[in-house]
Amino acid sequence: MKRLSLIICAALLVLSLNGCTRKVPPSGAAGNPAAGANAPQVIQLWMAGSGEEQRALQALAREFFNAEQIVGAQFKVVNFPSKELLYETFLNEMAEGQGPDVIYVEGDWVVRNTQKLLPRLNDETFLPGPYRQTFVRAAHELLIRDEQIYGIPLGVDTLAVFYNQDHTQDRLIDRNKPAAKWQDFQKDVERLTKTDNSIQRFSASGASLGRVDNMFYGFEILENIMLQQNVPFFSQDLEKTIFHTASGVDPKTGRQLNLGVDSVNFYTSFSDPRYKHYSWGAFLASTDNGVRNFDAFASGRTSMVFGYQKDKAAIEKIIEARETKKQPAIPKGAIGVTFFPQSDLSTERRVVGQVHALVVPKNSQYSDVAWRYLKFVSGKENLETFANEASIGPGRVDLIAPAQEDPVKAIFAQQAKFARSNPSPIARAKVEALFNDMVQKINDQRGSAAALLGEIGQESDNLIRNQLQIQQEIGGGGGGLRPE
Repeated sequence: MKRLSLIICAALLVLSLNGCTRKVPPSGAAGNPAAGANAPQVIQLWMAGSGEEQRALQALAREFFNAEQIVGAQFKVVNFPSKELLYETFLNEMAEGQGPDVIYVEGDWVVRNTQKLLPRLNDETFLPGPYRQTFVRAAHELLIRDEQIYGIPLGVDTLAVFYNQDHTQDRLIDRNKPAAKWQDFQKDVERLTKTDNSIQRFSASGASLGRVDNMFYGFEILENIMLQQNVPFFSQDLEKTIFHTASGVDPKTGRQLNLGVDSVNFYTSFSDPRYKHYSWGAFLASTDNGVRNFDAFASGRTSMVFGYQKDKAAIEKIIEARETKKQPAIPKGAIGVTFFPQSDLSTERRVVGQVHALVVPKNSQYSDVAWRYLKFVSGKENLETFANEASIGPGRVDLIAPAQEDPVKAIFAQQAKFARSNPSPIARAKVEALFNDMVQKINDQRGSAAALLGEIGQESDNLIRNQLQIQQEIGGGGGGLRPE
C-alpha cells in the first residue's frame, strides 16, 4: 500500500514522552498482539486544526502520560491542512485496516460515522446519564448515539455579533449595542446604514448579511435563522429533508408560513435594494482576498459582522495590518461582542453549536489507552485549558460560570450552554455548497427562494437515498450511514 500518500504536506510532530515506571501494552480487542507487551507504543492523533489546538493536545498528552506512568511511548500528532483531507485519508487507511488511535473531528461527522468508531463500553465511571449532566446539550446530542458514548467534546463554537461600539453609540437611539431580536436588529441596520451613489452604494454599511460570496459564515448565519424559525433540516431518523416543506402559523396574523422559504427570504433581504434594511452588496468586500467582510469591519466601512470567538483575534490582526499600511482602521477597543439575534417566533434561545470532539476509531491499536486519554482530557481543568488556548466555547457545563469574568468569553460560553446541534446525514460541506449556490442565484435574481429551496431539497434527498442504498448493500455495521 502506498502508505499515507495523501498527507505528505501535513505537518507531523512526534513527542517522546518518558520518565515514569511502567509500560502499557496494547489492550482491548483493538490491541495489536503482534507488537508484543514490551514494545514501545506510538499513540497517533489525527486532526485538522490550528497550531494552538495542536499544542494544547500535545501538552495534555504529556500530562496524561505522566499521570498514567507510561514510559517508552510516543505521542504523534498529524495535523492535516484541511478536514476534507483528514476524513478522506482516514477512510482510505481504515479500508486497509490501519489509521490513527484518536481523531479530532466535528461532532456532526460522528453522527454519520459511528460504525467506524469505538464507543466507550463497560466503564462504570463514564455513563450516558452523568455525561449529559456534565457536558452541554449540543455535545451529548451528537456524541451519544443509541445510549453509547462515542467521544468527548473539546468545545462548542457558536456565532455571535461583533460590532463597532463607536457606531452603535452614535447612531442607535435607545441603546449602545445591537438588539437581541431580529426584528429590532433589522431596524438597527437601517439606522446604521447610509447609502450613496458610489460603486459600493454605501457610505456606511449597517451589517454584513445576505450574501455568501464576499463574507464569512453566510451559510452558518442562515442555518441559525432557520433553526430559530423551527425549521429542522432533516427528519429525526436522518432519512429525508424537511427544510423546504417546514410550515407554521404567524402568531400575530394567523398567516400560514413556509418557514424555510421565509428564513431564506429574510436573510437575502439584507442584500436586496428593495428593502429598507439593505446593507450589503457585491462591491463592499472582495471574494478572494482572504479577509472579506472582516476587512470592511476593521476599516470602519461596516458596523456589524458575525463571527466565532477566535475571529476577534483575526479582526485585530487585520486592524494591525491596516495601521501598518497607514490605511483607515477602527481602534481595537471599539470592538464589541454580543449574542446572536433571536427569532420572535422562538420561545427559547437558540444558536447552532459546532461541536469539536475527540473520538477513537475501531482500528485503534491502543484503544484502551486512547480512551483513557480522552477521559483525562475531559476533566474540568483540562477542557478549560483547551478552550482558552483554542478560543472556543466550553464543552462542560461547569465551565460556563468561570468564563463570565471575561466579557468576550462570557458571550460564547453562555451561547455554548443553550446551543443546539444540527446533525446531517450527508457531508456538511455538500449541504453548505447547495445552500451557497441557492443564495448566489437569489442575489443574482436567477430564481426564487421557494423554487430553489425545493430543488436543493430534492438533491439532498437523492444523496441520502444513495447513502442508504450503499449502507444496505454492505450490510449495515451498526448505528450510522456510510460516510461520505
